[in-house]
Amino acid sequence: MAQEGEYQFIIDGHYTPATLPMKRLAEYMAEFSRLLGIEENVHFVGIEPGSAVLKTQVDEIKRPDVRNVLAELQRGAGPATSVRAYSKLDQMLAADNSVGRVVEGGADVLTFPGREKIIPIVLDGITEEGFLDGELISLGGKNDKVYAHLLNDNQTYHCQTHRELARKLARHIFGTPLRVYGQGQWRRTEQRIWQVTHFDIENFEVLDVTPLGDVVEKLRELPGNEWKSMSDPFEELRALRYGRDGEVA
Repeated sequence: MAQEGEYQFIIDGHYTPATLPMKRLAEYMAEFSRLLGIEENVHFVGIEPGSAVLKTQVDEIKRPDVRNVLAELQRGAGPATSVRAYSKLDQMLAADNSVGRVVEGGADVLTFPGREKIIPIVLDGITEEGFLDGELISLGGKNDKVYAHLLNDNQTYHCQTHRELARKLARHIFGTPLRVYGQGQWRRTEQRIWQVTHFDIENFEVLDVTPLGDVVEKLRELPGNEWKSMSDPFEELRALRYGRDGEVA
C-alpha cells in the first residue's frame, strides 16, 4: 500500500526493472524531480516489478506544492521548469515506445501520451491568393524578377514581383506600410501556425495609418451626421463590430 507523499512514475512500455538501463533511469529520475519542482525534497525509493515503476517520496512540507504542480500540469499549465520537464519526459517516453503516468494513492494524477501522441500534420506547398502587410525595406534584382522584402513587427516576408510594379513600389520604400496582394505558397507547422514561404506580388495599396481617434474626430466634423452628438463614439464603433450583446455582428 502506498504511503502518504509517495508518487509513482510508471513507464508503461517495453522496459522492465531488469531491462531499464541505469543511465536512462537516471535521466528519468532527474526530469521527474524537476517536474515536481522540489529537487531537494523528493527522494528515490526504488523500482517496483512489472513495468518500470519509479517510486519516490516527497517531504511532508512540500506535498501541497507538488499536488498543485501536478494538477496544473494536467490542465496544461504550471511553472515553466515543470512544463519543460513534462515535455522532456513525454519525448523520452515516445523515444522508448512507451506511455507514462504519475500515480498518487493508487489514482492517476498526471498522464503522458508518449508513443500515442498525435502529431499534427505538416502541410506544405499550399498555393492560395492572399495579402501581406508590412513596410517595404528592400527591393532589387538583376533580371525581370525583382525581390521585395516586407517587415511586419519582427516578421520578414520574402516576396518577388516584376519590374513595372517594382518601380511603383520603390516610391514607398522605408515609408508608410503597404498591403500587397498576390499568390503565395503557405506552410502549416506542427504548431498549426501558417507561414508564407513564397509570395508573388501582383498589386498593392498604401495602408491608412491615421490613428482611430483622428478618424473619429473627422467624422464628427462632417455636417449632417450623428457622430457629433454621440457621447462615446468608440463604444458605438465597438457595437457596430460586435453588437450590443458583445457578439460579432
